[in-house]
Amino acid sequence: MTATIIVADASPLIALAKLDRLELLNSLFSTLYVPVTVHFEVTSDQARPDARLLKSFLDEHSVPHVDMENSFTQEISRILDAGEIQALALAKELNCGVLMDELRGRKVAQRYEIKTVGI
Repeated sequence: MTATIIVADASPLIALAKLDRLELLNSLFSTLYVPVTVHFEVTSDQARPDARLLKSFLDEHSVPHVDMENSFTQEISRILDAGEIQALALAKELNCGVLMDELRGRKVAQRYEIKTVGI
């Protein structure tokens, strides 16, 4: 395991759950942070098998983080969804990378010099 921390957005988590490969996150990162908004997005519909897998995995292997409201979140709120906003804000705050697949979110991350990792 590496000593790298990462903040996760929803789509990579959902993709890994659908592929039943969430354990890759434990192999690649020492700490996985998940904003509350992202956690809710990926676990709220417990009728979905991937949501059940994610709830179990995240409860055991992630560090939840309260959502933030600041000038950065307000600035990017015009172009991104709530989960992407919170993932980028937390990555910026922790000075770490973000696990994100959406092109628009990755472009915003690049503009603010936030390292991105995708699936």
